[in-house]
Amino acid sequence: MRRLISDTFSELVKTQDVDKITVTMLIGECHISRQTFYYHFQDMDEVLEWTILEKSKQMLEQSIQAEEPEKALRVFVSFFKRNAVQMRKFMESRKRDRAVRILIDALIQYLRGVIERYKSPEIKIDYDDMEVMLRFFACGMMGILIHYADNPQLSEEKLIEQIRRILTGRLVPGKQDPPQ
Repeated sequence: MRRLISDTFSELVKTQDVDKITVTMLIGECHISRQTFYYHFQDMDEVLEWTILEKSKQMLEQSIQAEEPEKALRVFVSFFKRNAVQMRKFMESRKRDRAVRILIDALIQYLRGVIERYKSPEIKIDYDDMEVMLRFFACGMMGILIHYADNPQLSEEKLIEQIRRILTGRLVPGKQDPPQ
């Protein structure tokens, strides 16, 4: 039932502002009673939070299963592109802060997994430095994904490559890394 309510909420967000969706609208679309709604959720804030948490878990699971970092990045870029309308509406809502925190936490978990999987054992990173770096990259990725998601001319492959180069420190070539 939670999934039905969440999926219906996601569909409503395509045509309605997040802040204007009410319990009454949702139960009408789901064809359930108010009592059933409140059995599963406390309020609309919890519906929003649960919906975003579930979507971010799906992204995270798919990205972890990806065999290469580029494929994992594709999961995030494709998700934001497919859900551009909903993402924009979440960002325009009063609940923006909570939505952003949930998505950034998912990106941090993804980045932590990438670092653990691909980091050379001889490279030592201080825990505090790692946390700041993860949050920095996650916030940056979040901003980029939101900014470019509803751009119809977006080349997903180009964006994936640009993000990969940023994350690996190769966007701006250094002395040891000439342009290719």
